[in-house]
Amino acid sequence: MAMRTKVSTARLRCRSARAKGTAGAGTSITIFDANRVADKATYLDPFQYPDGIDIVIVNGQVTINHGRHTGARAGQVLRHGR
Repeated sequence: MAMRTKVSTARLRCRSARAKGTAGAGTSITIFDANRVADKATYLDPFQYPDGIDIVIVNGQVTINHGRHTGARAGQVLRHGR
């Protein structure tokens, strides 16, 4: 996990401790079924959650639970190059 995080952030030149997965920094986890992931959005209805992504945890708070937003807003925008 740490190696994947470090490689991705190095490619994006992201310097945030949060993006690098540094101990003590917030983190996000996505639990999904790779065999079921599919985009449901269309031009007429673009704001659809994809199938197959069951749970998203952001900074320890469940944000997506079984395809539905819980109302939690625990994330933080990571700016490129900062």
